Amino acid sequence: MPHGAAPASSLHLISMLLPANTDKAVFYSVDVDVHPELASKYAVESIPMVVYIKPDGTTDSSVGYMDQEQFATAVAAHLN
Repeated sequence: MPHGAAPASSLHLISMLLPANTDKAVFYSVDVDVHPELASKYAVESIPMVVYIKPDGTTDSSVGYMDQEQFATAVAAHLN
């Protein structure tokens, strides 16, 4: 897979979920090469990785490729 293909795919997944969740969640896509401090803070060791940050500051994460249905299910689970 060419470098950059995964982030583009991640952005597509985020854009698909954003309209239904604007009042429930904030989505960011971060390039860990540009922001190594965030990669360190959230212990990013593999990409793609999704970090779920709850209002109280606790975090959870998922590592590895997810298709649209898997991503939607994971996000929904963390919103409830």
